[in-house]
Amino acid sequence: MRKQLFLILSISGLAFAKPYTHDGFFLGAKLGAGYLNMQRSYPTEEIESFLARDYTLKIGGAVSRFVTLYGSFSFLCADGNYEGETWKNENIASDNASATTGFLGFGANVYPFEGDAFRNKFLNNAFVGMTFGYGISDIARGVDNFEGSDRASLFAIAYRFEMGKEWWVAPNWSLGVDFSYTAIGSFALGEEKGFTSNVLQLRFSISFT
Repeated sequence: MRKQLFLILSISGLAFAKPYTHDGFFLGAKLGAGYLNMQRSYPTEEIESFLARDYTLKIGGAVSRFVTLYGSFSFLCADGNYEGETWKNENIASDNASATTGFLGFGANVYPFEGDAFRNKFLNNAFVGMTFGYGISDIARGVDNFEGSDRASLFAIAYRFEMGKEWWVAPNWSLGVDFSYTAIGSFALGEEKGFTSNVLQLRFSISFT
């Protein structure tokens, strides 16, 4: 009963949280999970995971009540299935593949509903954001006797789009939720094509300003 009462009070606190805004320096952390797909066309390889975990730290500041700028570091890890073919066109597969990615970037969030007309409205503190940066990934195919190295290291340009909402639970603290899409495309030399990665996630956040 106490747990149920605590849950009801917590939800009520979010629903009626006061509509504060970012007005200076802020520090935020995000935790999420979702779907990851990494693949390349030559030789054909694909890693798929339905539980890609994301841990993100943001440090930045508000340039107005509508816009925040930040630097971010994300660490993403996933375990899943691998399917591919060798240079001899032999099919190979594994259910023990893994991928980890570090993503360092800079971005901005826009809060378009911060005017007086939206005060105390649901859309208040809703946001859209974009982050551009550079990522380093490590892939383990999990295939026994793989032709060549079982691992691959990737260097990539990456971007992330996010859309969500924050609820202020205190003058300096907010909780939030967002949906994010992350795209990573790697460089490769010669005939070998680089991996591309697409990640869809639901993330929860906390920030201090």
